[in-house]
Amino acid sequence: RAATITQTFDTWTQYSPCQLQYPDLDSAETKHEIPIQYDLFLSYSQAYNGTDEAARKADQSTQYLMDNFESFPWSKCFQNVYRIETNIPKNEDLYLPAEKDIPLWVNGPNQQFLRGMEIIKHHHQLSGQEVGNDVDTYPASYDYVVVMESDVMPIKPNWLVDLIREANEKEFCMLGSKYAGDAWDLFRSSLPLALQHHLNGNAVYNLHHPLMQFLLQQLWEERGTIYNAVPYDYRISQILVQGFLGEEPELPLGIMSKKDLALETRDNKARTRKFENIWNKYGTVDGEAVMRESKVIQNFVGSALLPRQLKAVEASLVHGAMLYSGWEDYKYDITLVVSEWHDEMAANLLTRIDGSNHPFSAIQLVVPRDLPRKTLHHLKSIDTSISVSIEQRKDGVGDFDLCTSNVQSDWFMITNSYHTVGENVDLLFNTKGKFVIPSTSATDENCFTVPACRDSLETAKEL
Repeated sequence: RAATITQTFDTWTQYSPCQLQYPDLDSAETKHEIPIQYDLFLSYSQAYNGTDEAARKADQSTQYLMDNFESFPWSKCFQNVYRIETNIPKNEDLYLPAEKDIPLWVNGPNQQFLRGMEIIKHHHQLSGQEVGNDVDTYPASYDYVVVMESDVMPIKPNWLVDLIREANEKEFCMLGSKYAGDAWDLFRSSLPLALQHHLNGNAVYNLHHPLMQFLLQQLWEERGTIYNAVPYDYRISQILVQGFLGEEPELPLGIMSKKDLALETRDNKARTRKFENIWNKYGTVDGEAVMRESKVIQNFVGSALLPRQLKAVEASLVHGAMLYSGWEDYKYDITLVVSEWHDEMAANLLTRIDGSNHPFSAIQLVVPRDLPRKTLHHLKSIDTSISVSIEQRKDGVGDFDLCTSNVQSDWFMITNSYHTVGENVDLLFNTKGKFVIPSTSATDENCFTVPACRDSLETAKEL
């Protein structure tokens, strides 16, 4: 993500990490607070002197930020800036979420997190030395580490100060966000508990907390095991749920070797006792869990957000959201074309359209030529505040409604009578002003194992 790092910092100029007039928290408003030193680390997963294009871009973009650091207004929020490299071999620096049958599919993020934490934790002691094979036991140079990937975007100013203030309110091991988006809405309850309740890795980590020290050590020891095929933040949640509830984690059995399976079966009871003991000792303080949910950062990975939705977000930092613009109905008219086939199913949409906040200026209902007169009369009789035109299909199937519908507006959207409208209907545009169209990935997981999808793809190739 070297190419996006400069875009990330562009948003920092708009929404500064601290109040620029009081970057050292020494105002009358905050004079009672403990002065905090903020250092910024730019982390690259491989080596800056690598020979490929990714290394070159990472080297150039981070070096530019280093050389011109003081020219950025938000630089006043930090005492120092450093760039670090975690030296993951290129063939092991993998993140392949569509290929989870590969044992190292998430090795890149996992190892960058672990190695980066070790470098930062002992930055002053290491003095540029490479991270070894063991977790260092020296006291950490920093109290907290805030991990922010390049797709974490501030939407309010003073976010860094607010995040640390929130961390200081009470004891914590990790302060972050459960999933706040809508991509899980249809199946959230079927997900493992550890996944439902895990805190996303973009979070604040308390390096001095004994539970965090245990978790980092445990992840380090698991690097060569099947547990490395689980994203590190999800794995942290698995460890804690196993300790708190005794619930065994769901592992990628499809890529487990017989040796992995044997070790897991043999060691699982001892592992559960180990995790239970550490949870009972450090997992709660005064009845409250030290894995705390943040109000300053929220995880919206895979969720589309419009400006009106973004304004309703209370957090200052948003992770992974896809930001779009909405349809400007004051500029353009758009017709909703509905393909009807049988049983008056379009009546469901027509009776609900007035209760929806939608951008459509008219509805064009395309019906079969042999639709019974009684059915046609009923569809025409449905009273709506929007203009509805009914057009009889020229062919008998409806495959070409997209091409043959008599639409009068410059723009139209097509659906069929199996669908209705929601309370809010939003048509999305990207930052370049182009429509965002739903699509299905042409992969085994999403398409090739479904005959109808595979056939549609082949037909599309022919066309």
